Amino acid sequence: TLDAVADKLAQVVSVTFLVFFASPGFTSLPLWLWLTLVLRDGALAVGWVLVYRKHRVVVVEHKWHGKASSLVLFAVIVMATAALPEFAVLIGAALSVLLIIPGSVAYVREGLRQLAAGPNPT
Repeated sequence: TLDAVADKLAQVVSVTFLVFFASPGFTSLPLWLWLTLVLRDGALAVGWVLVYRKHRVVVVEHKWHGKASSLVLFAVIVMATAALPEFAVLIGAALSVLLIIPGSVAYVREGLRQLAAGPNPT
């Protein structure tokens, strides 16, 4: 789980820099990508705390969509730091969001299932 937290932190810090401070050396990332990440990670953090408070354990199973969205997002970060054309970076950012949204919905559903579960959320 610490590895996943480190990945999320690296993503948020990198995207924050590339949204607000990229110019002129790098290709800027769109604000909507940053908002998507902040909302996703905020929702996941709140959900984790709620499940942990109830069960003292949170079962997290990393699915393909989470891994795919992280891979694409890191590719977008590399594209932006390599100063690739804005249209290419925007296409990558849009693809990243298209993976982040359904993956986030799946994690929220699982968190709600664990919250509704009895003493053992597995």
